[in-house]
Amino acid sequence: MNMTKNIVLVAGLALAGSASAQTYTGTFNSAPIPDSDPAGAKFVVNVPDSFSIADLNVGLGITHTWQGDLVITIEHNGTTVDLLNRAGDGTGGGFGFSADNLGDAASGALFYLDDEGASAYDTGAPTGYGDGTVVDPGIDNVTGNWKPFGAAGISALSAFDGMDAAGNWSIFITDNAGGDTGTVETISLEFTAVPAPASLALLGLGGLAATRRRR
Repeated sequence: MNMTKNIVLVAGLALAGSASAQTYTGTFNSAPIPDSDPAGAKFVVNVPDSFSIADLNVGLGITHTWQGDLVITIEHNGTTVDLLNRAGDGTGGGFGFSADNLGDAASGALFYLDDEGASAYDTGAPTGYGDGTVVDPGIDNVTGNWKPFGAAGISALSAFDGMDAAGNWSIFITDNAGGDTGTVETISLEFTAVPAPASLALLGLGGLAATRRRR
C-alpha cells in the first residue's frame, strides 16, 4: 500500500486591528518544508472571530534557497486558491526563480499575495548555466504586494469575499525539486471585513441625535 506523509502545524495567534481591518498572524518558528516531497506540509492559522470578508491579503515569511521550487495554496471552508506556483517558471520550463526567501527576515517585511498587486511575481532577467539551462534569478528576500497565481495564471483571493472568516485557514506548501530547502516563519492573514449592519444603524442613530441637539 502506498502511503504519503502530511505534516500539519497549527500556529499560535496574534490579533490586531479594528472592526473593519483585522490581522491574524501565525508564527511557525522555522517549521521545515519537506524537500522534494509532493505531500508537502500544511500550516494552519485559526481565525476565532466571525465576520464577512470584503478583502483578504496573505503575507508570507518563508526561508528557501530556491523560490521557484515552491507551490503554495490556501484553503478555507472547501474553497482553495493558488497563491504561488513555482515563481519564475511562467512557461512551465521546470525551474523558476533561483533567488532566496519570500519576505525579508532581517526587516520583518513579508511577501504579500494581494488581488490589487500590480503584477504576479513570475518574471525576471534570465541567467545561463553552463549546460545551456536558462534560470530566472528573481529577487532575494522579495517583499511587496503581488497578484496570486497558479499553474493556469493569475488567480484571485476574491474567491473568499462574502464568506465567514471564522475557522481554520490551511496553507499547503510543497517543494517540487531536490537540493534546496526551506522553512516557514510567518503566515499573516489580513482581512477587510464587511461593515456590520448594526454598526451602520448606530451611526445613523448618532446622526439623528446630533441633529436633534442642533434644533
